[in-house]
This record gives sequence, C-alpha cells and structure tokens, in this order.
Amino acid sequence: MEFSSPTISSLAPALLKVQTSLRPLYKDASNPFLNSKYVTLSTVLETCRETLSENGILLIQRGVASAPGTVTVETRFIHAPSSEWIAGLTCIPIPEEEQRMNSSQAVGSCISYGRRYGLMSMLGLAAVDDDTDAEFRTAPAPPRKTPP
Repeated sequence: MEFSSPTISSLAPALLKVQTSLRPLYKDASNPFLNSKYVTLSTVLETCRETLSENGILLIQRGVASAPGTVTVETRFIHAPSSEWIAGLTCIPIPEEEQRMNSSQAVGSCISYGRRYGLMSMLGLAAVDDDTDAEFRTAPAPPRKTPP
C-alpha cells in the first residue's frame, strides 16, 4: 500500500498550519472498567475538523482489509486544491472474548478506537488530564546555572 501521493509539496504546508493551530486534547470521558479517562472520537473530530477545512484538507477514515482477529482503519488526508494525499493505517486487535462472540458492537468499538488514535497520531495530538494541562500553559523553567 502507498502512504502518500508522489508529492506532498502543497499538502505539507497546509498540514503544518493545522498542526500549529491545534492544542492538546482534554480527556473528556471515563472508562469505569479501567478506572481511567480518555478523549472521545467526537472531541477529536470537533477539535480538528474546522482547521482541516480552513486549510483545504479533506479527512477520510474507513475500514480496510485486515488480518483475522483485528480491525484496521485507514486515515487519509486529501488536500482538495492539489489532490495530494497522505494516509496511515491503525490496526486494532479485537479482544479475545469479543472474537468468540463475533460481536458487531465489538468491531464497531475497535473501529472508533482506530479512528480516534489514527487521527490523533497523524496530527501529532496528545490527550491530557485537566490536572496535567498546567504543563502546557506554563513556560518551561529557565536552565539552572551550574557553579564554576
């Protein structure tokens, strides 16, 4: 599989503008089974969709052929003015207990997971907790001077 058009000289500057405008994402949902927080797919999409559009970038995500017991999602950015594109694949294993059930709900969950992390990965996005956000809002401390 190819992962980009022959050139991306128009797409790359547009993606740079997108990445420059994005900030870390807040984990806005809780997983009671793992006692953890995560950022939802809708939050990821809501965060980046407008800036992608403003820079002429179309987002397409779809399921693609995958090895048994896995779900693979392709994330593709297409620069509308130039038709240049890049793509990435995110392969998610279906948990064993879900494989036995052959549950479409489990596959749907894996697809959502793959879409979320594929998009975050391609845009260089990070998810942070509210209490760790201070790291991103404060300037780094100046380097310490060591005595001679």
